[in-house]
Amino acid sequence: MTNFSKKELRKYILRSLIALVSFCFVLLIAINAYPIVKIYNLSKSIKTNLNIFQTQLEKGDIKNSLTTANLIIGNSKDLRNNINNLKILNYLPQVSDNINSVDNLSEILTLSINSYIEIYPTIEKNINIFTKKDSSKIISLPKNEKAQIISSISNSQVAINNIEKNIVRIVYLIDENKNNKNIVKPIKDVWNKINSQYSNIKLLEKFLPVIKSLPEILGSTNDAKYLLLFQNNTELRPTGGFIGTYGTIMISNGEIGEVFTDNVYNLDRASASRVKIEPPKPLKDYLKISNLFLRDANFNPDYEESAKYIADLYKKESQNQYPITGVIAITPDVLQSIIGYFGEVEAMGLKFNKENSTDLLNYETKFGYWKDKNMDVSQRKIIIQKLADVIFKKIKSLSLSDLKNLAGVISDNLDKKQMLLYFSNKDAQNFIVSNNWGGKFLDSTNSDYFSVIDTNVLSGKSEPYVDKNLDYDLKMVGNDLIATLSLTYRLRYDDYLKNGIYQDNPGYLQEYKSYTRVYVPSGSWLNFIQKNDDIATRNNVDFKDENGKASFGFYLTVPKNTTVTYKLEYKLPKELADKFKNSYSLIYQKQSGLHGNKLNINIDINKTIKSYTITDQNDLLINSYNDKFNLNGFADNDKKINIKFYSDSNMSYLKEIVNKNYLTLLK
Repeated sequence: MTNFSKKELRKYILRSLIALVSFCFVLLIAINAYPIVKIYNLSKSIKTNLNIFQTQLEKGDIKNSLTTANLIIGNSKDLRNNINNLKILNYLPQVSDNINSVDNLSEILTLSINSYIEIYPTIEKNINIFTKKDSSKIISLPKNEKAQIISSISNSQVAINNIEKNIVRIVYLIDENKNNKNIVKPIKDVWNKINSQYSNIKLLEKFLPVIKSLPEILGSTNDAKYLLLFQNNTELRPTGGFIGTYGTIMISNGEIGEVFTDNVYNLDRASASRVKIEPPKPLKDYLKISNLFLRDANFNPDYEESAKYIADLYKKESQNQYPITGVIAITPDVLQSIIGYFGEVEAMGLKFNKENSTDLLNYETKFGYWKDKNMDVSQRKIIIQKLADVIFKKIKSLSLSDLKNLAGVISDNLDKKQMLLYFSNKDAQNFIVSNNWGGKFLDSTNSDYFSVIDTNVLSGKSEPYVDKNLDYDLKMVGNDLIATLSLTYRLRYDDYLKNGIYQDNPGYLQEYKSYTRVYVPSGSWLNFIQKNDDIATRNNVDFKDENGKASFGFYLTVPKNTTVTYKLEYKLPKELADKFKNSYSLIYQKQSGLHGNKLNINIDINKTIKSYTITDQNDLLINSYNDKFNLNGFADNDKKINIKFYSDSNMSYLKEIVNKNYLTLLK
């Protein structure tokens, strides 16, 4: 037997181990060679079938597309099975990332094609409708075809639910793979294609609950009844404007029925002897009313709450108990935008365009009906009915592409809260709230918050001539966060006389009067309120908790051609202040119907700023210097600000680095 030295023995053992590992590795590769080849062939087959599938869909070859879809599903299942056989290689560096990535891609493919197979019966049943030459004018489709489409959606609820689950899983898989940097280029190219469709997938995820709700929204089983509120924002009220006109619209199987509108006073007067409701105290005090009617029923600035209340009140006043599917509120800005889309709309011999529509409507309903047309006061708002008839007729004639363009106009008004929606259907309402189209107060459990809500009381149609500036300052005073909110208003009376509808009656408006509520985080404590240099007592303020917020209500007046500032100082609740150690968030919620206001926000709470984000910055200017944050500009929608601070440990480390560098420089 050969004698080995210890050194030679170690070398021998090491060489033997290397040989064994090499053999095992070769054996491992050999064992997995077949799955690798199989995966390659299956991938080629899937790619070919996907191209065929896409071509079939483009040509409307629905029947053969189902066959191809099932082939893809079969290939995809085989692909995943072979991928699972390779999981033994997951211990090799970077290999696991690529294997798992391909597995996820295969699952996304399976989920996507399965979603198509789920909805295939609905597509097959209605394909003849959508391949017709005039199918682009979807609103003008025959009644029976609209009913067929809606019925198909109603019968596809199980399929839509399954698709919804598939889409949620697909979004999760895409999000999980966004930061995977270890995948090879061919796999990365596929992910890039999928990521390019991410926004469309998210959009589908968001809209599926609404699609599921369409049969109810469009009156499939029972006719859908919508209550229309025309809120005149030149006379601002909590949810957007004074309700001077109301209306109803019935939809049966997607078929829009006659649109009815009327002067709200006609409805209120007819029910005066039957409906006896105590109005909110501020309306009773400042409007001098003893009963609450529909015209003043939008006192809660949370539109969802007001819409529910208004729907019930409408039933009482009209004595019509038919269920309300939804409540739609619009300001003159919406009409102005729609009229602007069509260029010009003519009704009752009057030509309305984007520039004159609001003023012309205000004039006609206040003076023109009797001055120019010698009509009775009960008929003074018939012009709105005639205008609505013309507009809906034009909308019904639009093609699908034109409807998409008009939808953009509507969406812009929803974003700016000139149009508000409420649906009794929970899925549809959740969709509306998620898009902030429902005028609902935003949740601010973990955020600072403020919103200023004006209720114009006996000030005419003066809102366009009132400039509103809001200044918000937050400082750390001792251990407390102290907020100061200043409301600076100016009534441009000379501009009002020159351009307003009351230019022939200069004595009508002498001051702007509003019952104003400031909403702040629940638990906040008001230190004082001050008008210009005069500090008012807390007795002049109404304190209330509603909509998950604390509110400070007071009577605000602005004389003509005068600037007035109301300043409120209050302390944020300690439990909220404690949450702002490493980050701070603020929500500013603009009043619905308001065109916007100048906004100036200063945050200085003795924390060094690391980073910040803001939604819809637009024309707002942001300044950030170490421990101070400033935002100023014009805000025409809600704003959310998030600021991250360096933690105390971060600051200690940074100070240590600075000190070391300083000492190094001194040497």
